[in-house]
Amino acid sequence: MEPASRLEASFCGKCRKQFVPVRAHCSSCRGRTERIYIEGRGKLRTFTTLFVTPDGFTPPLVIGICELDGGLRVLGEIGDYRARESLTVGEPVRVTEKEGKYYLLLERPA
Repeated sequence: MEPASRLEASFCGKCRKQFVPVRAHCSSCRGRTERIYIEGRGKLRTFTTLFVTPDGFTPPLVIGICELDGGLRVLGEIGDYRARESLTVGEPVRVTEKEGKYYLLLERPA
């Protein structure tokens, strides 16, 4: 079994909110945050395919929003564009981060 996916996040001790990506101050109460690690697994909540993409991206670009098990939502790229025809809302995904970009990896049986 593959090890659990962990994401770096921020936690505000004052109002108890969590944030992804990491930030120095809470956007709700302006309190200082501390870095924490959270589980990077969740469910795909929505997705779309961009055929006209911003500079630096190759079309088609499939992006989605994952709702993590703790309730946070993360926007990321779904790397396998061929999967777009069979994507379903609610499907399990694992979120990874590389060089400031988030990727949603489908958790489908092999």
